[in-house]
Amino acid sequence: MPAAEPGTRARDAGVAGTVAAAMVLFALFAHRGPPLIVVSGVSLLVAAAVIGRSLRGAPQPLELLGLRGSSRLGIFALVAIAVGAAAGMLQRNHIGLLQEPTSGLKLFVVPACLIGVAEELVYRGWLLGRISALGAPAAVVIAAVAHAVYKTALFAWPPDAVGFGFNLAGIALLTVAGGLVLGILRVTSRSVWPAVLAHAAFDALVYSAYTAAPWWVWR
Repeated sequence: MPAAEPGTRARDAGVAGTVAAAMVLFALFAHRGPPLIVVSGVSLLVAAAVIGRSLRGAPQPLELLGLRGSSRLGIFALVAIAVGAAAGMLQRNHIGLLQEPTSGLKLFVVPACLIGVAEELVYRGWLLGRISALGAPAAVVIAAVAHAVYKTALFAWPPDAVGFGFNLAGIALLTVAGGLVLGILRVTSRSVWPAVLAHAAFDALVYSAYTAAPWWVWR
């Protein structure tokens, strides 16, 4: 495959940067009341519009998103689920929950997993695929950092009624580390599905006992 022209790489980076910035604004203002909540909604619409336009103009949109399978996808899927479940158990232990769910799955676990799937389709799917011409290592790192900035922004400005008790640096570092693992899964498997499954397994364990969305989730 011939190397992309410098102009093409710059354009891809610019489009990816626009979406990444819009997602950060969406996350930062997602917990504000009117009129600031409008910034969040508009930013999400901008990100969706840019991604949609990018996919319409792509010669192979499914490949860009990483939605095509591969001969080794089953093996990667099993590894990804194990990685996500292990990370979820560590997170449950870190936040003081029992090592395994004992009260059954609550209803919120479904939207929690779907949110994780959406994040993977944006960051390990579209964004990583869009900047793949920069090289796999750079694409993996950039996608991980972009996701970490977005995730940190979700916690950075809580509602007025919520006390601030989060270590933003820790959230950023852990999200980068997790993003690097998910990005490596995406690149080595040539599919976004292992990253999707790992993220869903993590969220299923972490949010299994939640009956409603905690404040930092999209609401």
